[in-house]
Amino acid sequence: MASKISPLPQQRDSKKVDSKTSDSTSDIPKLASPARRALANAGIRNLKDLTKITLSELSALHGMGPSAIKVLTSELKKTGRSFGKNAK
Repeated sequence: MASKISPLPQQRDSKKVDSKTSDSTSDIPKLASPARRALANAGIRNLKDLTKITLSELSALHGMGPSAIKVLTSELKKTGRSFGKNAK
């Protein structure tokens, strides 16, 4: 009697954001995978995009940890930029 072979699991949906593939205009420094995914899912592709959100908004992104925030803050300062300000 032949044994049954279970099928291989299906690959994940390829339409999901792939944080490892970045466009050539991105100036975002290398970050841990959760932080890269958080930025990609929020539509943040470069440092200029970071100037449109506040530090609080960045911190609230799932996957964005203190190390990534420190790196991004430092990169913004190097380029003379800062996070967006709260509208009052």
